[in-house]
Amino acid sequence: MSGPFSSDEMQWLHKAISPYIPAPAAMFLGGSRGGFSGQPVSSSDNDVIIMAAHVPQPASLTLQSPVSGNMFDLILRDPDSLAYEIEGARKGGNGTLLHICAHSQVLLDENGMGTKVQRRAQQLHAEGPYALALPSLKAEVAERLIDIKMIEHECDSDVRNMAAQSLTHRFGHLALRAQKHWTANGKVLARDLARHLPEFKAKTEAAGMEFACGNSAPLKAVAQDIIDLHVAGTPAVSLSQTYNLPARPNLAEVYTYSRLSSTALHAYLESDKPSVRAAAQDWVHYYFNLTAGAVDPERLSRPHGEYRYALARYGNMLMDMACLATEVDPQSRRLNQRIHLLKLFGLGVVEAMDAAQEGKPEALHKAANKLLNRIVPQPHERQPRPMPQNYRLPAENLGLI
Repeated sequence: MSGPFSSDEMQWLHKAISPYIPAPAAMFLGGSRGGFSGQPVSSSDNDVIIMAAHVPQPASLTLQSPVSGNMFDLILRDPDSLAYEIEGARKGGNGTLLHICAHSQVLLDENGMGTKVQRRAQQLHAEGPYALALPSLKAEVAERLIDIKMIEHECDSDVRNMAAQSLTHRFGHLALRAQKHWTANGKVLARDLARHLPEFKAKTEAAGMEFACGNSAPLKAVAQDIIDLHVAGTPAVSLSQTYNLPARPNLAEVYTYSRLSSTALHAYLESDKPSVRAAAQDWVHYYFNLTAGAVDPERLSRPHGEYRYALARYGNMLMDMACLATEVDPQSRRLNQRIHLLKLFGLGVVEAMDAAQEGKPEALHKAANKLLNRIVPQPHERQPRPMPQNYRLPAENLGLI
């Protein structure tokens, strides 16, 4: 292995992955630490994919290096498990994993595996995701218009402000999918919008500011713009996905479905099986730290308003957490209900958003941690997040190897 890490850090990394991959064959460093998505800040983590010819239990690890103190997100895969996730990304539109494969430093390339995977990943990333079904897009826009209608006469300026952030973020995501572009969350969403849809981005952000001040007409016009942006293609994929959740999930299924569905996460947090409940709590803790970490004052000067989009994602996550802390499925509540539920906790989350927008998120983080403690009473070290054993697709089907 080579690259930007010291020999001591590489020894630590090899020891950390050895229960899963004793002899790695390929290693990719993506994200800002890999030099492919802006300049890293002190809080940036290392996004690393490590592969071998066969990994009996694919998993993801989040660890802090005792050598440098930096965080590592380690994705441990073999070609078949990676192919499964790439195909899922092409259907769902989230291109984060594929981007790491395609645009990264190849730190290890035994027998040409790294080169082969990266070359094919670059081709797939350039093709973009599968198209989004127009009826699905229209249905989603209609839902957001209902949210606008339920909030447009809201007297509380803090509620309108938080709703404006959430809707701006959601509309940006929808516009990229409508145009058959890859999507992501938070700061990466800001970059993708600036690259592909700069005029739409500016119009939506201006409309969001108008909405926060009580004028909903511009944001309603943006909703129609999203429909007009739609690009057809086959096969068409729906935005709304339902999952056949296993009645007796193993830990790999808990981590997987908790990530895919807030309904599943809600059910697992209420499980009478301690291991299932603990895994769901661990996922909440991991996702909270991942999202909160991006709302760092050091990021305020980043281009394209990356900090603000990361803050909007944080706000959406906190709304979900307010639902989960009250044993409510987040998908069963509208935007205004979710924001008011946050206010009912009396923690000052919604009120702290104004200061956070100006680059002062300390009060927001403090309130958010109190909310987290209602779901995860005793924060603990993050656990390995296994992937279901049957989540595999022959890598030859995608030409990865």
